Amino acid sequence: MSMKQIVHSAALTCSIGLGLVTVQACADKSSKNSIQAESTTNEIENTARIQQDENQKIAEQTAKEAADKLAAEQALAEKAVKEVAVKEAAIQRAAAEKAAELAITKAAEKERAATNLADEKAAKLVAAKAKKDAEAKIVAESAAKKIATKKLAEEQAAETARLAAIEAAKNKAAITPPPAPILAAAQNTVGNPEAGALVFKKCRACHSNVEGKKKVGPSLFGVVGRTPGTLEGYKYSTAMKNFGAGGAVWDAQTLSEYLTSPRTMLPKVKMIFPGLKEQQDRLDIISYLDTLNVN
Repeated sequence: MSMKQIVHSAALTCSIGLGLVTVQACADKSSKNSIQAESTTNEIENTARIQQDENQKIAEQTAKEAADKLAAEQALAEKAVKEVAVKEAAIQRAAAEKAAELAITKAAEKERAATNLADEKAAKLVAAKAKKDAEAKIVAESAAKKIATKKLAEEQAAETARLAAIEAAKNKAAITPPPAPILAAAQNTVGNPEAGALVFKKCRACHSNVEGKKKVGPSLFGVVGRTPGTLEGYKYSTAMKNFGAGGAVWDAQTLSEYLTSPRTMLPKVKMIFPGLKEQQDRLDIISYLDTLNVN
């Protein structure tokens, strides 16, 4: 109800109820009531505005508290999420480290296995080589023993033949001493010792004309009339020793035949000299060699 309606209603009430009060009095009273009502209304409105402001403040405070609570809850949730993420990251890191450690361990085991296999193969190869070398050594030693045995037998046979030849020569010398010089007649007829001395220069590289002095070959001092392969202090070939052991003597005929081509007459001797093809050279050097005697 508006203020005019209130005043009008009050005036009407006064007019009807009192009858004796004048319309002005009723109007004054109505005006007073109107003022009071307006004051009351203002108070009510002020109270309502104050209440509204308080309510607004309460609402704002409540909203702020709710927002702060929500922010705190969000912060806690974020913290929890971060803690979970950190834990998960730690778990994943630990798992990765464990996996890496396992991989390293497996790789090391494989490497050790490969190394052991390589060492085993190398050891087998070394053992096989050692076995092969040992077998080869046994074969070589056996062959060497056979050669040594054969050589010893040959040397023993040659020594036996040499001793027999020496003994035979001694017996022959005791019965029939050789003439001195052996080839005196030949020297005076077919051989020239002086020319032979010149021919002997071809022999000086390997032979000496001095008694007891050997070079590559034995000394030729006293060779005429000597048994082949019997000069003390010189190591003859088996062929030469066997030749002497067979009863040969270095006489004019034998020397001439030998000096023509040494290796044709005795293929396995040490002498590599090709020989004297001219017969006069052979006669001259044989005459010269005949002078190299103690007598």
